[in-house]
Amino acid sequence: DAWGDFMRAIVESEKGLPVLSHLLLFEIPGSVGCTDVVNAGGPFVAALASGKLPSLKEVDRRGESRVFFLDEGGLGVLCDGVRRGQFPREMCQIGFGLCIHSPPPMIDPLFRAIAESEKGLPPSIETLDLTRGRLGEEGLASFAASEGKLSHLKSLTLAECDINDNRLKRLGDAFAGCVCPNLKALHLGFNRVTSAGVAAFCEALTPRSSSLPKLENLRFNPLKAAEGEGTVWETLYCVVEFLRSPGSVAALIPT
Repeated sequence: DAWGDFMRAIVESEKGLPVLSHLLLFEIPGSVGCTDVVNAGGPFVAALASGKLPSLKEVDRRGESRVFFLDEGGLGVLCDGVRRGQFPREMCQIGFGLCIHSPPPMIDPLFRAIAESEKGLPPSIETLDLTRGRLGEEGLASFAASEGKLSHLKSLTLAECDINDNRLKRLGDAFAGCVCPNLKALHLGFNRVTSAGVAAFCEALTPRSSSLPKLENLRFNPLKAAEGEGTVWETLYCVVEFLRSPGSVAALIPT
């Protein structure tokens, strides 16, 4: 497509666009030859990580979302780019998500690349929507080892990632290590977790003021009660009260 070809041309050029500071990525809906730039995430991240756009500061979408979507190949390009650490230093905030029309990829390599990189996730990447990605043991271990390397991340979605109560508890332990100190939104919906798992996750965040101090939105949906528990809503009430204590997150959204 046109956007992908444009991004690949930047990567393949000898000098790139060394003085480009403002990139307008805007399409007129219904126009002849219109392509979907947000789904050109692979070529876009390749251009950003190539070192050929060192002066880029603004990616202008004219009010549209600056989250770009990746298939499995594009996710691999992002991993390589994180390891190289050549993203534009002063670029505006953007995000990456997984294409819903592609087979669910393993997201462990991304967390491994972040943990093993010198600089971690680039400061310009504030959103990671990894919905339907497959999170395994290696990914959990790498995430827990990423202290100081996800410090600019503001929104993380791990919905439909086949997370069970045990993995959720391990995520809580990782967050308790202040892996994501600036995280504002954490979405963990449609995983294989029970209300007991959610309660254990929240308990792992103690002390709350030093684990996720800026979190405003914590989402689980739907939930089921574990055997021998009270209702989901009784458990959620206890969790909400726990979260509303000083220095904790503002809200739990179970819907």
